[in-house]
Amino acid sequence: MIAGTSAQAGQEVELQIALGVALTAARGYGSAEVETAYARAYALCEDVGDTPRLFAALTGLHSFYQVRGPIRTARDVAERLVRLAESSRDEPQLAQAHRRYGWSLFCSGHMREGKEHLDRALGLYDATRSSEHSIVYGAHPWIVGFVNSAWLEWVVGHPVIAIERSEVAIKLARELGRPLPLAYALCMSAAMYQCDRDPERTLELGAETVALARENSMPYWVAWGSVLEGWALARMNQMGAGMKTLDFGLRAYRETGAELLRPYSLSLLAEACRLDGRPSDAVDYLQEALASAADQGAHFYTAEIHRLSGDIALELGRDQTVALASYRESISVANMQGALAFELRAVACLVELLVRIGDRNEAVRVATDLQQRLPKELISADVLRVREVAASEMH
Repeated sequence: MIAGTSAQAGQEVELQIALGVALTAARGYGSAEVETAYARAYALCEDVGDTPRLFAALTGLHSFYQVRGPIRTARDVAERLVRLAESSRDEPQLAQAHRRYGWSLFCSGHMREGKEHLDRALGLYDATRSSEHSIVYGAHPWIVGFVNSAWLEWVVGHPVIAIERSEVAIKLARELGRPLPLAYALCMSAAMYQCDRDPERTLELGAETVALARENSMPYWVAWGSVLEGWALARMNQMGAGMKTLDFGLRAYRETGAELLRPYSLSLLAEACRLDGRPSDAVDYLQEALASAADQGAHFYTAEIHRLSGDIALELGRDQTVALASYRESISVANMQGALAFELRAVACLVELLVRIGDRNEAVRVATDLQQRLPKELISADVLRVREVAASEMH
């Protein structure tokens, strides 16, 4: 390519990347216009052979495929980012690449591998360069990394670490003073607290996310924050407001072109329907959630979908073998993924049902097997449920 043409291409790359950043905030990560901008920048970079801007173009495409799907494509892009960053030996790029790869792995249900990459990203934290890097790439690898890691650490059974990392992410985001990283930190933290069944904290963070996102015209975060806010309201017995907010959030989420969190959000809607005395509707939403997860490859919440299916089967008065099968499938998926917190919750449900139907020996066996693998410092309501069942049935 001749010099003049190369310079023009470089200028267009800069414009397309800046456009991609702006469109991501204004339309959402899954907008087709976002893909168009970053795909054009990527094609030009391939022609020019400009590695730094190629990295920026690929980060934009990764965000698009991560949210729009399929996650397999996002993982492929993240792997290429890791290779590019390793060749450049640029530490902020390495942090960005490992953060993105770790997040893709988590969302596809590969918790152990995802943790390795997120830990590598956090190990490269450099406060002096973090702000500059977020301007160049439209994302802050460590704010996002800390809060991605927080959710993952909760799922793998480290709630204390999870809360600490969530607080670090929110603190860094407030100090940075930019709406997009703050919305990310707040909303991801709200999701972690939702998994921890803390509706008050979920509501607090979800509502702040929605207010911030509305003020700064960020529809993606209005949508997802509303889903979490709606779940919290429903759990706090404000059912009318909760269902209305959940319905709005789900519709608004899909309108942005996003699919990543649809299985998770449908599961929260199913849980709210169950609380509202509509278990049949909950079944439909859970079936839709499983289909969406399979279509997108988004399996981080699949174990919980199966566990909820077991709970609702019992509520509908179906054969108890259906609930037993759902709980066992939840345990199997969680164990394979390394999702200890979800495995623990499913085991608690299983052992309680086994006791209820008179299979006490199996209940003790299942509870004891899990207890032997639990970290001694892990204390939660689900841990106590399992221990109580095991202790009561052994005497």
